[in-house]
Amino acid sequence: MNRRVMQNTLVLLTTLAAVLLQKSATSAEREPFNDRYCTTCHGTEGKGNEGIQAPRLAGMEGWYL
Repeated sequence: MNRRVMQNTLVLLTTLAAVLLQKSATSAEREPFNDRYCTTCHGTEGKGNEGIQAPRLAGMEGWYL
């Protein structure tokens, strides 16, 4: 495998592990978008990050977030 594929795989697996370990939260318990888990990859404005293929979240429906 080339280095870029391995890096992307590592980011994906790390993100998946964080999501699975994070406690499930109801809508009332969710933190605002400046939550440290989201902003790490998606940025403080939710515009995403092409370098690590983190999609844009800004403008998404509330139920999705």
